[in-house]
Amino acid sequence: MSDSYVFLPSRGEVQARYEVRLLADARPTPEGLVHRTADGEQHVAWSVLRFDEEPGEDAEAVAEILAAAIPTERLGAAVKSLASESVVAEWFPDVPTFEETALALLQRRLR
Repeated sequence: MSDSYVFLPSRGEVQARYEVRLLADARPTPEGLVHRTADGEQHVAWSVLRFDEEPGEDAEAVAEILAAAIPTERLGAAVKSLASESVVAEWFPDVPTFEETALALLQRRLR
């Protein structure tokens, strides 16, 4: 029997670390996302964004929209492969693993 345990962050820990917003009528552009607000449209610049979507047709549709709007060099491997081959080439078992990978990718791109 193993003594390893999985500890998931509490809702408060997640809210303290991540800004989570639902964006109305969001559409990708090469510079970021544009979405509708009560005051009109708002632009959110790209940085590192994580999209949660269950595998399937909806995920493929999101990947295709992102791949059409964003320069290829700005896309992650998962979006590229899902949009072109309907296969996820990269996934993350948890948020810390995603963070480590995203940080390493950003550091490589900034060199």
